[in-house]
Amino acid sequence: MLADMATELEAARMLMYRDAFAKDTQDRSAVEAAMAKLYASEAAHRAADKAMQILASAGYRRGSTVERLVRDVRATEIYQGTSEVQRMVIAAGVLAQRDGA
Repeated sequence: MLADMATELEAARMLMYRDAFAKDTQDRSAVEAAMAKLYASEAAHRAADKAMQILASAGYRRGSTVERLVRDVRATEIYQGTSEVQRMVIAAGVLAQRDGA
C-alpha cells in the first residue's frame, strides 16, 4: 500500500509540473490543470483511505492526523470545481484535440 501511495502521489506531482510547464509555454493550460487537479485530489483520497486502513483504529481515533486528512481530503474533490467538472473540461479538451481545434 505504501508503494501504491508513493507512486500515485508522485504521478500527481508530475501532472502538476506538466501543467506548470504548459502554463509557461502556452496560452491555455486548462486541460492540464484539470488533469492535475483531478488526479491529485483523487490520489490524495486513495492515500488517506489506505493510511486509515494501515493504521486501523489508531488512524480512526478522533484528533489523529490521518482522521483529519480523511475528512479534509474530501474537500479537495469539491472546491475549485468538482471532480466531475474537471472530467468535463478534460473530455472537451480531448475532443477539441481530436477535431483539430
